[in-house]
Amino acid sequence: MEFTIDDCEQHIISKLREGIQKNTIDSTKLSEAPYDIKLIRCVESFMYDHKIPDPESHIERNDSHSVHQKNRQNKITLQNLFSDALFQLVRRGILKPGERFGGNFYITNVSSLSEGFTVTEYGKEWLILNQNDNLLPASHGRLEEVYSKFQSLFGVEYFRRAKEAVSCYFSANYLACCVMSGAATESILLTAAFIKTNKDEALKIYKTGSGRRRIENLVFGQTNQYIKERYGRYTDIISYWRDESGHGAESEIDVHEAYIALLSLLRYAEFMRDHWSEITA
Repeated sequence: MEFTIDDCEQHIISKLREGIQKNTIDSTKLSEAPYDIKLIRCVESFMYDHKIPDPESHIERNDSHSVHQKNRQNKITLQNLFSDALFQLVRRGILKPGERFGGNFYITNVSSLSEGFTVTEYGKEWLILNQNDNLLPASHGRLEEVYSKFQSLFGVEYFRRAKEAVSCYFSANYLACCVMSGAATESILLTAAFIKTNKDEALKIYKTGSGRRRIENLVFGQTNQYIKERYGRYTDIISYWRDESGHGAESEIDVHEAYIALLSLLRYAEFMRDHWSEITA
């Protein structure tokens, strides 16, 4: 059995989204009164979805002792993974330990801090705003893995900035997320510039007053119109938010802009990868 905390986190988020969409957040397959989420219900739901035998309810007469022990160990492993996943969601402010009381009030039972959880108001808002599994993964590790796939092409400095953007997003530092998403796109641009000319010359150009624009001209000046237009489409919004957030002015950057910045970074990385040979020729 090869499952991770990210698998468990994704399972929890998926079930909670279903509850949000149906307005039944307190009666999903993960819930058990007085909790929105019960640890053991998470485990049982996951085992059911993945057809993993539950030693508590699927002990067949012909099961050997070793098979039963293996199934029992699988369940214990999943309990540990789900416990970690739940507390990651607590750290992100999506869940809080404790019981649900009525419709609007919550109480904390110290004896049940590791057993039951409720969805916070922020968590409900986050679940509504991030309903598109097909765009970006909902878990930190999975999203970081998405950007890591480009590291061999774009280099360590690109991935360092992309990781920072992801970390900022999951810690609700949305302004910083936009800044680091922009920094990651510029790192990709510089990597292409290092191929078009030598590294020292490219950095010298970059550090001038209009350095970014000059580097863009160096990299894309001889490419066809299609590539130029696509490049602008992917980077304009990231550049805008990075410039806005970097000048000390009042900012209203929130989860929406941060999500779009991360998505734009991904689409930009995919675009650059797909046209890398043409761009760096």
